[in-house]
Amino acid sequence: MKTESNTKPKRFEIKNISDKQSVVFFYENVKEKEEKYLYDMYRITLNNRKKLKQDIENNYDTWLQFAKNTEHEKLATEIREKRDKLLTETDWTQVTDTVLSVEKQEEYKNYRQALRDITEQEEFPYKVIFPEKPEE
Repeated sequence: MKTESNTKPKRFEIKNISDKQSVVFFYENVKEKEEKYLYDMYRITLNNRKKLKQDIENNYDTWLQFAKNTEHEKLATEIREKRDKLLTETDWTQVTDTVLSVEKQEEYKNYRQALRDITEQEEFPYKVIFPEKPEE
Protein backbone atom coordinates (compact mmCIF):
# COMPACT_ATOMS: atom_id res chain seq x y z
CA MET A 1 0.00 0.00 0.00
CA LYS A 2 1.33 3.45 -0.93
CA THR A 3 1.84 5.55 2.19
CA GLU A 4 3.40 8.83 3.23
CA SER A 5 4.77 10.21 6.46
CA ASN A 6 6.77 13.11 7.87
CA THR A 7 9.29 10.70 9.36
CA LYS A 8 11.50 8.30 7.49
CA PRO A 9 10.51 4.70 8.21
CA LYS A 10 12.92 1.92 9.14
CA ARG A 11 13.04 -1.26 7.09
CA PHE A 12 10.47 -2.81 9.42
CA GLU A 13 8.89 -2.37 12.82
CA ILE A 14 7.05 -4.66 15.18
CA LYS A 15 4.03 -3.54 17.21
CA ASN A 16 2.49 -5.80 19.83
CA ILE A 17 -1.29 -5.92 19.57
CA SER A 18 -1.77 -8.44 22.38
CA ASP A 19 0.25 -10.81 24.53
CA LYS A 20 0.07 -13.36 21.76
CA GLN A 21 0.29 -11.37 18.53
CA SER A 22 2.23 -8.60 16.84
CA VAL A 23 1.83 -6.69 13.63
CA VAL A 24 4.96 -6.37 11.55
CA PHE A 25 5.16 -3.43 9.16
CA PHE A 26 7.60 -3.56 6.25
CA TYR A 27 8.63 -0.41 4.38
CA GLU A 28 10.05 -0.43 0.87
CA ASN A 29 10.84 2.03 -1.95
CA VAL A 30 11.26 4.94 0.47
CA LYS A 31 11.60 8.28 -1.35
CA GLU A 32 11.80 11.76 0.07
CA LYS A 33 9.60 14.36 -1.61
CA GLU A 34 8.89 17.87 -0.37
CA GLU A 35 9.82 17.12 3.26
CA LYS A 36 7.70 13.96 3.27
CA TYR A 37 8.54 10.34 2.76
CA LEU A 38 6.62 8.23 0.25
CA TYR A 39 6.89 4.46 0.46
CA ASP A 40 5.22 1.10 0.08
CA MET A 41 4.02 -0.46 3.31
CA TYR A 42 3.10 -4.09 3.87
CA ARG A 43 1.90 -5.65 7.09
CA ILE A 44 1.37 -9.07 8.53
CA THR A 45 0.12 -10.33 11.87
CA LEU A 46 2.32 -12.92 13.53
CA ASN A 47 2.35 -14.84 16.78
CA ASN A 48 4.76 -13.35 19.30
CA ARG A 49 7.98 -15.19 20.02
CA LYS A 50 11.23 -14.31 21.70
CA LYS A 51 13.42 -13.96 18.64
CA LEU A 52 10.90 -12.52 16.19
CA LYS A 53 12.92 -9.37 15.49
CA GLN A 54 16.11 -11.36 14.98
CA ASP A 55 14.33 -13.85 12.74
CA ILE A 56 13.00 -11.03 10.54
CA GLU A 57 16.41 -9.33 10.39
CA ASN A 58 18.11 -12.61 9.40
CA ASN A 59 15.47 -13.51 6.80
CA TYR A 60 14.30 -10.06 5.77
CA ASP A 61 13.75 -10.74 2.06
CA THR A 62 11.71 -13.87 2.78
CA TRP A 63 9.52 -12.08 5.34
CA LEU A 64 9.08 -9.07 3.06
CA GLN A 65 7.95 -11.31 0.20
CA PHE A 66 5.59 -13.14 2.54
CA ALA A 67 4.07 -9.81 3.63
CA LYS A 68 3.68 -8.71 -0.01
CA ASN A 69 2.00 -11.99 -0.97
CA THR A 70 -0.29 -11.85 2.07
CA GLU A 71 -1.41 -8.31 1.25
CA HIS A 72 -1.88 -9.15 -2.42
CA GLU A 73 -4.11 -12.10 -1.61
CA LYS A 74 -6.13 -10.13 0.95
CA LEU A 75 -6.78 -7.28 -1.48
CA ALA A 76 -7.51 -9.67 -4.36
CA THR A 77 -10.04 -11.53 -2.22
CA GLU A 78 -11.78 -8.27 -1.24
CA ILE A 79 -12.00 -7.15 -4.88
CA ARG A 80 -13.32 -10.53 -6.03
CA GLU A 81 -15.96 -10.51 -3.28
CA LYS A 82 -17.14 -7.05 -4.36
CA ARG A 83 -17.15 -8.13 -8.01
CA ASP A 84 -19.08 -11.30 -7.22
CA LYS A 85 -21.68 -9.31 -5.30
CA LEU A 86 -22.16 -6.98 -8.27
CA LEU A 87 -22.50 -9.97 -10.60
CA THR A 88 -25.07 -11.58 -8.32
CA GLU A 89 -27.06 -8.34 -8.18
CA THR A 90 -27.34 -8.34 -11.96
CA ASP A 91 -27.99 -12.03 -12.60
CA TRP A 92 -31.64 -11.23 -13.27
CA THR A 93 -30.68 -9.17 -16.32
CA GLN A 94 -29.56 -12.23 -18.26
CA VAL A 95 -32.58 -14.50 -17.87
CA THR A 96 -34.71 -15.19 -20.91
CA ASP A 97 -37.90 -13.71 -19.45
CA THR A 98 -36.36 -10.40 -18.35
CA VAL A 99 -38.36 -7.20 -18.80
CA LEU A 100 -35.27 -5.45 -20.23
CA SER A 101 -34.99 -4.49 -23.86
CA VAL A 102 -32.53 -6.42 -25.99
CA GLU A 103 -30.24 -3.36 -26.07
CA LYS A 104 -30.32 -2.95 -22.28
CA GLN A 105 -29.74 -6.66 -21.78
CA GLU A 106 -26.67 -6.36 -24.03
CA GLU A 107 -25.41 -3.41 -21.93
CA TYR A 108 -25.67 -5.56 -18.82
CA LYS A 109 -23.96 -8.45 -20.58
CA ASN A 110 -21.01 -6.16 -21.41
CA TYR A 111 -20.98 -4.75 -17.86
CA ARG A 112 -20.88 -8.23 -16.40
CA GLN A 113 -18.03 -9.23 -18.70
CA ALA A 114 -16.10 -6.12 -17.64
CA LEU A 115 -16.63 -7.17 -14.02
CA ARG A 116 -15.23 -10.62 -14.79
CA ASP A 117 -12.21 -9.02 -16.48
CA ILE A 118 -11.27 -6.92 -13.43
CA THR A 119 -8.60 -9.41 -12.41
CA GLU A 120 -6.87 -8.78 -15.75
CA GLN A 121 -6.31 -5.07 -15.03
CA GLU A 122 -2.63 -4.18 -14.98
CA GLU A 123 -2.50 -2.98 -11.36
CA PHE A 124 -4.90 -5.56 -9.90
CA PRO A 125 -5.54 -5.72 -6.95
CA TYR A 126 -3.88 -2.45 -5.86
CA LYS A 127 -5.64 -0.15 -8.27
CA VAL A 128 -8.88 -1.41 -9.77
CA ILE A 129 -11.40 0.48 -11.84
CA PHE A 130 -14.88 -0.97 -11.64
CA PRO A 131 -17.09 -0.54 -14.71
CA GLU A 132 -20.16 1.66 -14.48
CA LYS A 133 -23.41 -0.17 -14.05
CA PRO A 134 -25.92 0.52 -16.85
CA GLU A 135 -28.84 2.71 -15.93
CA GLU A 136 -32.07 0.83 -15.59
